[in-house]
Amino acid sequence: MGSSGCITRHIQVLQLVDAVEDVNVYLKLREALPHVKLVQVIHVTGEESLDEAILLAPYTDALLLVVVIQNWL
Repeated sequence: MGSSGCITRHIQVLQLVDAVEDVNVYLKLREALPHVKLVQVIHVTGEESLDEAILLAPYTDALLLVVVIQNWL
């Protein structure tokens, strides 16, 4: 095992902040890093975000829904 294997052994969770265009990315990550939990961030912009969450739920261990409120302070 190369030096990168030593590093990935210590990773427990991978948080994906940007949208993933192809669900095969999750499958490839699972294959490469079976011990790592996958968390997908979904930026809630409307009802379509719920559809995205439903689509991605089977491929991830958790979803993090982020709502940005304009003029918060």
